[in-house]
Amino acid sequence: MKKTNKKFNSTCCDIQGALFLPDQIQQAFLGKNKRQSIDDYKILPGLTLKEECSRAFRIAQASWDRFKDTLTRTDLSEADRLSRTKEWGRIFFNSVLGYTIQSQTIIECDERQYPVAFLVSNLPVTVVSAPAGLDDARPELTVIGGSQSKKSAFTLVQDLLNADTRYKWGFAFNGTAVRLVRDAMSLTRPGYLEFNLQEILANDDYAEFLHLWMALHASRAELIDGNTAWDLWIKEGEEAGQPAREALRGSITEALLTFGQGFIAHPENEALRKALSDGSLSAKDYTHELLRLMYRFLFVFCLEERNLINIKDDSKKNQAATARYLSGYALHRFRDQSLKSYFRNRYSDAWESVKIVFQGLDNGEPLLALPALGGLFASDECPHLKDTRLSNVVFFNAMKLMRWATINGTYTAIDYKNLGTEELGSIYESLLELVPVADPQRREFSFLNNTVGSSERKKTGSYYTPDSLVQNLIKTALDPVIEKRLSDNPSDPQEALLSLRVIDPACGSGHFLLAAARRIAEQLAKVRSLDGIVTPQSYRNALREVIQHCIYGVDMNPLAVELARMALWLEGFAENKPLSFLDHHLKVGNSLVGVMNLKTLKLGIPKEAYKASGNDIKAICTAISKRNNAALKSLQKLASEETLDLFVDTRQDQLLSLLETMPSSTLDDEKKKAKAYQKYLNTVSDDRMKKACDLLIGAFMCRKTEETQDLVPTSEILWRVIEDSENLLGGCVIFCGRLVQG
Repeated sequence: MKKTNKKFNSTCCDIQGALFLPDQIQQAFLGKNKRQSIDDYKILPGLTLKEECSRAFRIAQASWDRFKDTLTRTDLSEADRLSRTKEWGRIFFNSVLGYTIQSQTIIECDERQYPVAFLVSNLPVTVVSAPAGLDDARPELTVIGGSQSKKSAFTLVQDLLNADTRYKWGFAFNGTAVRLVRDAMSLTRPGYLEFNLQEILANDDYAEFLHLWMALHASRAELIDGNTAWDLWIKEGEEAGQPAREALRGSITEALLTFGQGFIAHPENEALRKALSDGSLSAKDYTHELLRLMYRFLFVFCLEERNLINIKDDSKKNQAATARYLSGYALHRFRDQSLKSYFRNRYSDAWESVKIVFQGLDNGEPLLALPALGGLFASDECPHLKDTRLSNVVFFNAMKLMRWATINGTYTAIDYKNLGTEELGSIYESLLELVPVADPQRREFSFLNNTVGSSERKKTGSYYTPDSLVQNLIKTALDPVIEKRLSDNPSDPQEALLSLRVIDPACGSGHFLLAAARRIAEQLAKVRSLDGIVTPQSYRNALREVIQHCIYGVDMNPLAVELARMALWLEGFAENKPLSFLDHHLKVGNSLVGVMNLKTLKLGIPKEAYKASGNDIKAICTAISKRNNAALKSLQKLASEETLDLFVDTRQDQLLSLLETMPSSTLDDEKKKAKAYQKYLNTVSDDRMKKACDLLIGAFMCRKTEETQDLVPTSEILWRVIEDSENLLGGCVIFCGRLVQG
């Protein structure tokens, strides 16, 4: 079967973010995308495309030869350098690429003035003079009426495109590089297409110039039916990626099954089979560990492809450790190996090397330049898998499923670098449908058919939220709150943002929470930046803090909560920082059920709790209701006399407040948070108000049958718990507590 790695065959072109897929730009270089005929490029009659491109190349070479001494001359003022760079830019866009130059230096939008060098066929161009880079802040690029902070050529044109609906595409230019930019409302991973002009023209590299010309020619910016050629290429990329996403959804589930079967079947994993046989490990909990294993793989795949996995340190020792990891331990090597039968054998060395990586990411491993992350990689996350063996046959079968999508008989590599919430949502939908069956005696692991899982999914209300709806929620619900907080707190905008609290009562895989965290983090990174430049690292640090302090989620499905936690960890990953402790922010539960006001406890358990439903026995419901009515009269009398004391333990609030202020820079810090949270949970479990709330809700949830009638709480029991005299009612209190907790 044919494979496509989607390797990008260009040394002078850089694609960042998800603006274009590398494969789409590669197709553009070859002239195989939409709108790439001779007529589309407006080639004059009598000329071929090659002849027109050769003519443009000669003009570019001659113009570069006149400009290049600007980079080295020391007698030129900054103004002279900028003037020469702009002149070279005009020639490049007009004579080389065919754009029409429009003289305009200011674009006004929303009472702000954006300084630009000129427009090319109605596309704004920002210019700085080399050696200043396109990401370097410059005083001449300050937006008037804005924050007054300096902008880089890239951030200026990006901000302009985001703010002004008249412009969708633009360029940043500094004489040695040109960057194509599109409007984008997120700083998550900036997206652009950049060409290194200096490398192309100084080396007389016609092949690379042809790539540039095919991708950036003025005809690409022409609007036809409301779309530029670039817009069509993006749509083509999205359409091409859809089969890969669908394939990923199915293959991830198949990979999970492969791992599950492989671990149970391996002859040396007797301890695992024993745990499944004696009930100390259920099939459901085994699947949870397998899912965490999958999340670990996804996490490392993403970090490796984004070049974030290793500790950033310029010391020779760390550089050697990084090289050691990349050459012998990086999980990326399994991608191509998984397609070769040579590696499929009875040995277990591949899985053993992965365990070394995971252990290194738990506590840190200097010999491999791996940071101490904890969290997902902690040993107690997969306790029954950490000492297992797995044959290379099984391992590489699973890797093939996770690293490649099969489309029309061709293997296509999964792009984990740009894996986003849409892909995670696709995985999320498939994971929620799994109903595991483990048979350790027969050494088999399987899933029931999806119809059972889909029914369970409906019961838990688990549905993937479309991105369009999420973005609309952010725009209408969150953006106004952010704007008001900042306007009300001009002296401390950081605290104003970090004091925001966003909760999704049915968070699923965290789609809305991710979008909310990104939006708040974008603003936080901006207000922290003294020069107006938000670097990827400063943005990631801001996002990590926002997730730690501002984001909360609840869901009935524990698998969804696990996935939301993994997604937040991945998005909030900051170099050389551990994974944040999030257990107190992401909870498994039903947000529609609970006691919203403790004062309702004084009213006792309402009669509606004893209405017969389902398999309840009506006579038993009536009998319990009569006992409750008698107790209600006594309780109401006590409440009117104000002798009923609702004691609230303030220690709980203090412990939660302490959690929010604890440092989180090291793995030890996060472990201390976990201990503090456990202390909080212990305090809550002994709290009589918590027990009273469990009884109130439990009265509605308890089945009213002959077997359970003595465990159904009434208002008398509720009153005795509030009065702290429930010592004889332990069975009822414990039963209701477990019932409410699920």
